[in-house]
Amino acid sequence: MTLSKENEILIELRRISKFLASMATKDLSNTDKVFMLTDLGLNPTEISELTGINRNTVGVILHRRKPKKKKKNERKIKGVGTADAAKDK
Repeated sequence: MTLSKENEILIELRRISKFLASMATKDLSNTDKVFMLTDLGLNPTEISELTGINRNTVGVILHRRKPKKKKKNERKIKGVGTADAAKDK
């Protein structure tokens, strides 16, 4: 197979991928589109190319999806290992 034929096939596969992604996510919000396509294994650049959502926007959506880490003080059980525990005794 020649290089130009391979390029034509790749271009057509990209068109098909874009079409399938748009059909699968047509009634979803941008956030839900990003989540769905991420769960299917696409990276942020691919999601951006397939949906037309800005690459930075995809990154922000994914960042906000991650569970927020609790601060050290919020992790401790109330009264255990704090000044409050000493007061209670």
